[in-house]
Amino acid sequence: MIDEPKVSAPDADIAPGRRTPLRVGLFGCSLTTGNRGVTALAFSTIGGLHTLGVPVEITIFDMGHGERTTTVPIQGGAVDVRLVGCFESKRYYRLSNLTHLRWANKLGLGAFHPMLRELRKLDAIFDISAGDSFSDIYGWKRFHSIIASKLLALEMGIPLILTPQTYGPYKTDRAKAAATDILKRANQVWARDDISMNVVKSLVGNSFDSTRYRTGVDVAFGLPSHPPRDANLVEQVQKVKKHAGTLIGLNVSGLLYTRSGEDVSHYGFLDSYQEMTDELLKKLLDLPDTKVMLVPHVSSAKGGNDVDCDTSALNKIYAGLSPAQKEKVLLIPPSVGPTEVKWVIAQCDWFCGTRMHACIAALSQGVPATAIAYSDKTLGVFETANVGEAVVDPRVLHKEDLIERILLGLNRRQSFAAALRDRLPKLKQEWQEEFIAIYASVT
Repeated sequence: MIDEPKVSAPDADIAPGRRTPLRVGLFGCSLTTGNRGVTALAFSTIGGLHTLGVPVEITIFDMGHGERTTTVPIQGGAVDVRLVGCFESKRYYRLSNLTHLRWANKLGLGAFHPMLRELRKLDAIFDISAGDSFSDIYGWKRFHSIIASKLLALEMGIPLILTPQTYGPYKTDRAKAAATDILKRANQVWARDDISMNVVKSLVGNSFDSTRYRTGVDVAFGLPSHPPRDANLVEQVQKVKKHAGTLIGLNVSGLLYTRSGEDVSHYGFLDSYQEMTDELLKKLLDLPDTKVMLVPHVSSAKGGNDVDCDTSALNKIYAGLSPAQKEKVLLIPPSVGPTEVKWVIAQCDWFCGTRMHACIAALSQGVPATAIAYSDKTLGVFETANVGEAVVDPRVLHKEDLIERILLGLNRRQSFAAALRDRLPKLKQEWQEEFIAIYASVT
């Protein structure tokens, strides 16, 4: 593992003369979801702004109700952040409903509506669309909920910054037209890789301006790492690492594993993800002097075993192992948060994951990783770290070839680790420059 690069405040004063805090509203990165990747985006955005050493007040607009306060870990400490429930739902009568707010704003009720008054206090709205949800591949309902906050910001005249994320794909002309309109009107648009920026360029056409449309890095590369609060878990991880010749981390997507058939019918896989995963784990456990940590990255926010959560899939996988196989496996519980999962992943000699932000937790610490990609977003992000060869795609490879490529990634882990050592210092610098540019665009 490479020591995590320390990020310090910029030498130059990026906000000369500013005495009042920059008031920022964040949409699309709730802390109340069980998806550690989405939470990592929130932690990293908050941390990135605070590393600038400038006054900033941050409000996260989430799926909760009312106003709350929470503490968020950042590099070198923690900060208090305000949470306000504001989201799309069928309950249009709610003052926090995004469609309700758009109607109220159009009727000129901004001076009287309590939520509109809150929003009007903001200097800017940062919207990250959960990293990869500014697309209609998840259906129109989901797409509409993702664009509602963006449209509200534009209609209210609040500067809209689309922070580094994936754009597209857009399957319908309706979604493509809506995305184009938003991209053309946003104050600044950041893509987290060249693939997404090419999508942006194709949509905005002659409106493209390199000062407004920028390519950056996924903000989760700046997520801090902390040992789990559970001392017993820390001890278990350290024990398995001590007795493993090679410690492997494996993340399995519950979305793909437990929804039988959708991997092929909806995501275009050539073969069953579940069968491939089971066979891959067997091969990994058959390797001499290896141990495997099964690492969830999405769990039910309410602590249950819903069909899409990784924990459900991993519990099923673990239950099907023989006693001898279980001796070589450590199942990480769903209680660990994003920064704690990152610490767990840092203990690995090699990591294989399907959830992209689980892989980013590895890459950002110099842990060589192989990603099983079910969308183009993964390749784009891995290419920013100069390890695009470590991405395998079940949409173009059959099960046998896929497993062979994954095991090749394990064998090539030293060369991938060397590539990360060369790339990470510059990547961290780009991460900070990204936040400087974002801050400067609204001050």
